[in-house]
This record gives sequence, structure tokens and C-alpha cells, in this order.
Amino acid sequence: MNALNQSGVSPPSPPDKAERPACFSAGRRSFKRRSALLALLLAGLGAPPAIAFPHVVQPEDTLAKIAQRYYGKLQLERVLSTANALDGSRGGALYPGMLLEIPALTYVTVGSGDTWKSLATQYLGHEDRSFLLAEINGQKPWIDPELGQIVRLPYNLSWRASGEESLATLAYRFLGSTKHAYRLVTYNDLDEDGPKKGQILLIPLSDLPLTNEGKEAARLAATRLVEQGASERYLRQKSSDQALREVALDVRGGRYIAALEKGTRLLEGGQLPEPARAEVHRLLLETFVALGAVAAARTSCQNYLDLVEEPMLDPILVSPKVLDACRGLHKTAPEPAPPPKALPPPRDVDEEAEP
Repeated sequence: MNALNQSGVSPPSPPDKAERPACFSAGRRSFKRRSALLALLLAGLGAPPAIAFPHVVQPEDTLAKIAQRYYGKLQLERVLSTANALDGSRGGALYPGMLLEIPALTYVTVGSGDTWKSLATQYLGHEDRSFLLAEINGQKPWIDPELGQIVRLPYNLSWRASGEESLATLAYRFLGSTKHAYRLVTYNDLDEDGPKKGQILLIPLSDLPLTNEGKEAARLAATRLVEQGASERYLRQKSSDQALREVALDVRGGRYIAALEKGTRLLEGGQLPEPARAEVHRLLLETFVALGAVAAARTSCQNYLDLVEEPMLDPILVSPKVLDACRGLHKTAPEPAPPPKALPPPRDVDEEAEP
């Protein structure tokens, strides 16, 4: 008796032979011949991380409340419990400040050349999962999705088999019906003995509708992920802040050549916010004045004036030589918008055309 028969359910009827391509049967035979070890690796390691968004536990939170908040269904607390490993010895205990993962579905747009197999390989870890991917999208796996079609991806919930649970129980608990036990068999390439104790099963959840609050939380989480991608820019900016302090110290210490080199590199790097660029130009103004480079000093002063609203040119605090370099300079006025083009006068529709 194989794993599917142990579950007590049967998969949906396969398509008629006339409807199936020749490669369908061969592909299924090849799929069944794979070893259980390979299946374990594919299930546990081959799939990319499932998509989820974070939730910081608050003092009054329970898994049921969180499930109601984000899914509108109290019973989906079992998904939260499993996704966050709270259904074992920890007993589902929540503590304020704890970070939970809230599983959610993702959607992708079919691109040029995409097939169910290529999408399953990229997003689900193996091409043989294309059968389920097509099924949950109401399609047939041997008919390629259309260009521009929106495809729903399941959330791969990880479950470590104890060797005691039945596939029918897992299917009922997470997929809503014992009839979906066949999905666990095919998705995890289980052999006739079923899952081994300790084996990681992937349970493809395809019904996780979010409430409006859940959608907003997912959107904010995606925004934060994009911002995390800017961490390299942030580090470069911090490095620039340190370099700016070094330029200021060089100017104060009379190391004008060093200040000139560092200030020029900072401006060429292009990573400085506007106030920092203004400060670099102000420091270069002092540097050029000290070096006797009058023309360069006036250029730096003009750049400085263009970047600030209130320039720091107080005669009590600023050297007379610096003030002389800036004498007669003012903030450049923005260019006025070009006037709208004059429209031709309307022509009388009754006017006869000249011969």
C-alpha cells in the first residue's frame, strides 16, 4: 500500500489519454523513480524561502487574535503556530516583542518564455511541482500560461513528520479537506512507505486570503525590504560623514592640500545629501582662499550659496578674505518657466478657402 492509499483518498481523475501529451506519462514514471532521499532534499532544501511578513507581538496578542486580524479566520492560528514553531514544547507561548512570521501568498506575472515548469522550478524548487501550481491557478500543466497572466504561488509551510500523523489528517488540518492528501504525496515525491520520521514535508498552502489590514501590513513589509536593499548606500553615506569630518579637521589644522583632495573625492562620489555637499563647498571655499586660488574660491562660494537658504557668512565669525571671495555673489535664481505658446486665432468655419 503506497502513501496515497494510506491517506484514504484518491487524486483527481487524470486527463484522457487523447488529451495528454506523450511526455506526461514518461514524466510521471520518472518522477516516481526518484529516491526518498532526493525527495527529502528537494522538500527541505530545494525550495526558496516562503514569503511572509513580520508581526511584533503586543501584550494582549494571541495566535487566534492575530489570525483574525490578518486573515479574518480564527482557525488559521494553526498555520501561525506551525510557521513559527509554536506547536511543540513551547506550547504556543507568546511574549511582547516576539517577532512572528505571517505566511502570505505571492503573485507573479508570466513573462516571455515562462512555462508552468519554469515557474515551479524558480519559485517552488522543482519542475514537477508544476502540476499543483497549474491546478491551484485553474489551469492544465501541459498548457503554458499566457504572457502577462497573474499566477498565484502557494506558501510552502514546513512540517517535520513524526511518523505518527496521517497524510489525510495533515491535508484536513492545513488544506481544508482529506481529498487533498494526494497533493502532499506528489508535492513531496513520497514513495510507497510515506514520509519518514523527521522528514520535512512542504505543505503548499494556496488559500490564505488577507484582510485589508493584512494587505497593508504586507505592503509595508515589502517597502521595508526595498529599503533594506539601500543598506549599501547607507554605509557609503556613513563613510562619507566620517570623511567630511576629516576634511573639516584638515582645514582647521591647516592641512589644505589634504582637505582639497578629500573634499574633491567626496563631491565626485555623489553619495552626499544636499546639506553635506553644501558643507564640503564651504570648506573648499576656505581651502582655496588659504591657497590663494581666488577663482576657485569664488566657484566654491557660488556652489555653497546655491545649496543653502541662509549662508554662514557672518562678518564677526568669517575671515575677511573669505568674505572678499564671496563679494557680489548671490544665490542663483531658478530659471523661469518658458511662456506657453500662443495658440493661432480660431478660424471661422464659414470662411471660404482662398483660391
